[in-house]
Parts: sequence; structure tokens; C-alpha cells
Amino acid sequence: MFTNPIFDRNSADPAATRIGDFYYLTLSENTERDLTIFKSPILTSFRDAETKIAFSAPEGYANVWASEMHLIDGQLYIYFTMDGGGKDHRMYVIQAEDPTNPMGNWSEAIRYKYSCTYSVTFHHIIVNNIIEKMSKPGKP
Repeated sequence: MFTNPIFDRNSADPAATRIGDFYYLTLSENTERDLTIFKSPILTSFRDAETKIAFSAPEGYANVWASEMHLIDGQLYIYFTMDGGGKDHRMYVIQAEDPTNPMGNWSEAIRYKYSCTYSVTFHHIIVNNIIEKMSKPGKP
């Protein structure tokens, strides 16, 4: 049986990034309804890491998947996908109130207008274009 060398939890699609002196791991928890951030001084272990729930899916939404944290043009974002009622999976983004503190407060989720299953890493020009074309959750 495989034992994960850096993490004891089971969650699909984790993503890690380094900001300053710390590594941050993002992944889905609470039956894929919460997007959780883990903070560790080393990349090789998140077992005793500080945690923060950056986003919880609102009523009627679920399947928060494939989160990625990115520092773009001095702003900190987490991209992820989520669906409403088991259909229409779309990409969303949240923004840190303080880009130097990933464990702080995050904005409400903004939805990208097209359906998708997994977020991907974008170049900053494409990301800025996507952010301009987003709308609030639940709105067409």
C-alpha cells in the first residue's frame, strides 16, 4: 500500500506553491465543499501545517476541485472549479485581501463564464483577460 510521504489526508488535485519563506498547499476537504490552505516551512511535510479554509461552497454548490494558488502582478489568487447541483462545472477565482498573507481573508468567488472541469496555470496576460470576463456565482 502507498503511503503519502508529505500528507496524511486523502484529497485529489493538491497544488503547492512557495510564497516568501513558506510553502502553501491548496486542496479540497469536507466532501469537496471547502478549499483549504496548508502552510509549511518545508515542502516535504504538511502533516502539522497551519490551516485556513479560504472558501466554502455556498448552498447548492459542491465539487470544489483542482485549486491552484498564483501570485500574479502582485496579487494573490486561487483558481478552482465548482459545480451547482452536480452540473455545469465552472472555473472560479478568489483573491487574497493581502497578497503577502495567504492565511488571511479571501474575496467572494467570481465565476468564469465558460464551463470547465479543471483549472490550469495561465500566463498573467490570459489571467487578466479571464478576470475581466467573470461574473458572480449563480448568475448567468
